[in-house]
Amino acid sequence: MQMPIRSLQSMLRLLQRHAGKPTTVVPDGIFGPETARAVREFQQQNGLPVTGAADLTTWNAVVDAAREAHIHHGPAEPLRPLFQPMQTISPGEQNMHLYLAQGMLQALRHYYDGMPPVSVTGRHDEACTACLKWLQARCGLPVTGELDRRTWQHMVRLYAQTVGDGTGSYPVRITHPEGAQTPQRV
Repeated sequence: MQMPIRSLQSMLRLLQRHAGKPTTVVPDGIFGPETARAVREFQQQNGLPVTGAADLTTWNAVVDAAREAHIHHGPAEPLRPLFQPMQTISPGEQNMHLYLAQGMLQALRHYYDGMPPVSVTGRHDEACTACLKWLQARCGLPVTGELDRRTWQHMVRLYAQTVGDGTGSYPVRITHPEGAQTPQRV
């Protein structure tokens, strides 16, 4: 019986965070006073009978609200372009995946000195080939200038690690100097 209660608590915690409130519900699988209080608060805010019990109507309302809140607080939906088995996009080819790859390469260029410029054209032109060769050499991959799955995986990981949330402020390394109470940005 703990799993449905833990699920309810996790959703209520997400809803508290989404509302900008301190998260007080702990997903421990025990329907204690704090969980009942959070259920009553949710019921009151959503025009439901305030009972503190997670009946089917309340459960469904919590699920719907949590699903919506997850859009704002959960991870962004990943993009996974479809590559056919052993597919390689070679110089001279045109492919819709190149728009994504060239966009990522342009963004990465802001962080890496000496990375050749590339335009977003959807065509595997000379500039794209030079940029991919540069990237492959630095990732320890075979330097072919082709876009294959291995190159794609390295490029996507590098993009996520380097570009972060796209604002230029994430990723940020946080350190805790000895005795410091709050983290310091470095």
